[in-house]
Amino acid sequence: KNINIRQIPGLTPVESIQKSVL
Repeated sequence: KNINIRQIPGLTPVESIQKSVL
């Protein structure tokens, strides 16, 4: 699997992961 974890201002790492899954 290629999982990218990005630090986006205003979003928690979990939210950024959930958005990347969608």
